[in-house]
This record gives sequence, structure tokens and C-alpha cells, in this order.
Amino acid sequence: MKYRILFTLLSVVLLLSSCSVLKEQGSKRYLNVKVLQTLSKTEALVVPNSQYNTNVYKVITSNEMLYDGIVIRGWYVLIDTYTYVTVKDLQKTVPVYISLNDYRLLKGSNNQY
Repeated sequence: MKYRILFTLLSVVLLLSSCSVLKEQGSKRYLNVKVLQTLSKTEALVVPNSQYNTNVYKVITSNEMLYDGIVIRGWYVLIDTYTYVTVKDLQKTVPVYISLNDYRLLKGSNNQY
């Protein structure tokens, strides 16, 4: 019973944290990040290029090939969340960003950005 309650509480916390990220979809942010792990040629998990911020994000590019260790800088737009499981079997959900230029192309030329 304790585990069921714990699991339910954890699910609610994850849902609420995901909702708070989703409310900000379309928000613009300057990123200065370093690729932690590539997921494909144009997708990677990244961390801020700072010793004080350890958040993880997923970045998707349309024309830039990504590789481990590369530094990426520029304006990005939050579009979604990405969930993955760590080697320690922990489920993580992180925000997904695409470049501002790619976002403009997706939304069309009438975008406010």
C-alpha cells in the first residue's frame, strides 16, 4: 500500500512538473549549452555551459550536426518535453528546444518573434 501511494504521489509530481513546462511552450530563451550525449545527428541532450546550473535539456537542430562536447549558443524556443530513463533506471523529463530560426520556419513568416 505504501508503494502504491508513493507511486501515485510521484506520478502527480511528474505530471505537475510537466504541465508547468508545457505552459511555457513557445517561450524564447538564449541557450549557452554543451552537448552531453547525442541522440541522433541533429538531436542531443545538453547541459548549460556553467558549473552552477546542472539542468538537462534536449536540443533539436535542422541543419547543424551535433556531437558530444560541442558548445551550442543562440536563441531557442521551447516546444515540448522529452522523457528518458537513466542508467540508474530513473525516469527523467526534460524540456525540448529548437532554434528560433527553425521555430519561425515551422510557424510561418507571420510569427511575432
